[in-house]
Amino acid sequence: MKLLKNILCFCLLALLPFSVIDAQKSSRKKNKTQTTARKNTGVKKKNARKKTVANKKSEQNNAANPMGATLRLAEQQQKTADTTVPKTVTVTSVFKPFLKTAAKINFTAATPVIDSSRIAVSYQIPAQNLFFNYAPVAVKPLMLETDSALAWQNDNFIKAGFGNFSSPYIESGITFGNNPSDITSLHGKYISSKGNLPYQEFYKANIEGRGNYSVSNRLNLFSKLYYNHSTQYKYGTAAGVTVPKDNLLQQFNLVGLNVGIETKAIDSLGITYRPELGASYFSDNRGGSEFTFQFNGSVNKSFTNALSFDLGLNASLTGLKQPQAIAAYNNVSNNLYTIKPSLHFITPNVKLKAGFDPSWDNSRFALLPNITAEARLSETNVTLEVGWLGYFNKNTYQSLSVINPYIAQPGALFNTKNIEQYVGIKTAISKQLSFNARFSLLKTNNLPLFVNDTVLANRQTFITLFEPELKGFKLHAELNYTVQDNFFGGAALNFTNYSNQQLYAKTWGFLPLELTGYLKYRVTKDFLVKGDVFFWDGTYYKNPSDGANYKLNPAADLSLGAEFTIVKHLNLWVQMSNIFNNRYQRWNQYEVLGFNVLGGIVYSFR
Repeated sequence: MKLLKNILCFCLLALLPFSVIDAQKSSRKKNKTQTTARKNTGVKKKNARKKTVANKKSEQNNAANPMGATLRLAEQQQKTADTTVPKTVTVTSVFKPFLKTAAKINFTAATPVIDSSRIAVSYQIPAQNLFFNYAPVAVKPLMLETDSALAWQNDNFIKAGFGNFSSPYIESGITFGNNPSDITSLHGKYISSKGNLPYQEFYKANIEGRGNYSVSNRLNLFSKLYYNHSTQYKYGTAAGVTVPKDNLLQQFNLVGLNVGIETKAIDSLGITYRPELGASYFSDNRGGSEFTFQFNGSVNKSFTNALSFDLGLNASLTGLKQPQAIAAYNNVSNNLYTIKPSLHFITPNVKLKAGFDPSWDNSRFALLPNITAEARLSETNVTLEVGWLGYFNKNTYQSLSVINPYIAQPGALFNTKNIEQYVGIKTAISKQLSFNARFSLLKTNNLPLFVNDTVLANRQTFITLFEPELKGFKLHAELNYTVQDNFFGGAALNFTNYSNQQLYAKTWGFLPLELTGYLKYRVTKDFLVKGDVFFWDGTYYKNPSDGANYKLNPAADLSLGAEFTIVKHLNLWVQMSNIFNNRYQRWNQYEVLGFNVLGGIVYSFR
C-alpha cells in the first residue's frame, strides 16, 4: 500500500509541470475564444437579421416553388455546419504609386531684345543703261516738253497755260478700261507761238489714241491711231528780199494706224512672237503726198534658260508723189526689206548675240553684221562690251521734215546704212552713280545733208542731199545719278567726226558735238523742280551767195521748270526756256526765240 502511495505521489509530481502549462494554454485559448465569440456574436446578429428577411422571402418563394425551397434549405444547413474561423490575410507594401507633377510653361510678356546689328547684304545688280543712235534733230522755236518735269500718276487730266510770244498751250489725257488687261487712252496737245521776227510763228497739234486688249490668256492685241499737224513759215529770208507770206507757208499733216498682236508669256514650246502692221499717210501744202506701209515681226524660241534663237522680219514700202517736181522725180519709191536671224546666249556674267542680217535696200543686197558681246568682270561692277553692227535708217519725206521742217520736197530718197565697230565699258560706281562709255568706228552711206537753195527768192528753203560714203569715229558717254525717287540727274556726250567724204566738202546740217544734261528734284511730296541744259558745236552750212562753207556759232540753252500742288487735283506749273536769251541758230538764217516762259494749271480727274 505504501509503495502504491509513493508511486501515485511520484506521478502527481511528474504531471504537475504539465498541468501548469496546460492551464496557461487553456487560459490563452479561453481569452482568444472569448474575443472570437464577441466577433462572431456581432456577425451572427447581422446574419440573423439577414436570415429573418431571407426566411420571409424564402417562405414566400417556397410556397410558389417547393423544389427551390428544398435546395435553399440544404445550402443553409451546409453553411450552418461550417463553423470554422475564416482566415485573414494582411498585405503590407512600401511602394505607393503616385502621378508625377506636370511641368507648366509660363509665358512672360517680356519686351523683345532690340537687335542693333546690321546685316551686310551685297547684291550684284548690273547697271541698266540704254544706248541710242543719236541723230541730228530740229530745234523747235519753243521748248515743247513743258510737262516733262512731272511723271503723271493721274489717269485723266487737262493742262492749260499761256506764255509770252502769244503762246497758248493745252493738253489733255483720258483713259478708259481696266488696266492693264483692257485699256483705251486718248491724248491730245496744241501749242502755238509768234516771235518778234517777221513770219516767225508756228502751230502744232496732235492727237493719239492707243488700245491694249486681252484676246486670250496668251495673246494681247494692241493698236495705235494718230494724227499730227504742224504749220510754220520759212521766216529765214535773205536780207532785203521780200517774199509773200503764202509762199513761205510750210504745212504738214500725218495720219497713221498701227495694229499688232503679241504673246503675254512663253508657251510650252518656249516660243513668243510679236507681229505688227502699220500704215501712214503724209502730205504737205504743195501737193506732195507720201504713203508708207510697214511690217515688223519677231519670233523667239527658247531652248534653255541661257540659249535662244530670234528671227525678225522688217519690211517698209514708201511711195512719194510730187506734182510740182520735175518729171524725172515725179514719183519716188523707197523700199527696204530686212531679215534678222540671231542666236542669243545669256548668263548672269556673259551676254552673246551672233547673227547676220540679209537686207535689200531698193533691190540692192547687203549682208549686215549683228554680233555683240558683254562680259562682267568677276567680283566687280564693271562690264566690258564689244560689237560689230550694221543697220539702216529709213529716210522718208516725213522723217526728214522732223529733222528739218524747212526742207523742200526731196527729189530722191535713199536709206542711210551704218556699219559700226565698237568697244565700251559699263559700270556702277556706287548704288546711286552709274557710268558707261563707248568708242565706235563708223562707215556711213547716204547720210542726209541740208543746204540752202541758191535761188535768191528761195534761199530760206533747204535742199536734201545724200553723201554716198563717209568714214569716221564716234564717242558716246553717259553719267547718271539717282537717289531713290527724289533726285535724278545725268549728262550725255556725243562727239562724231566724219571724214573722207566722196562727193561733198562738208557734212552740212550735221551736229558734230552734243552735250546734254538733266536734273529732277522732288523737294517735297507736292513740289518738284527740273532743269535741262544742252550745248552743241555749230554745224557747217553753205553760203548760197558765194558758195563758201562756214560754221555756225556754238549754242547753249538752259531750261527750268517747276510744278506744285495748290489743292487736291489742282496743280500749278511753269516752264522757262532759253533763260540766258541766247540768239543762236540751229539752221542757217533761222534764229530761235529768246527767253520764253509758259505757265498754267493742271486739273486731274482721279
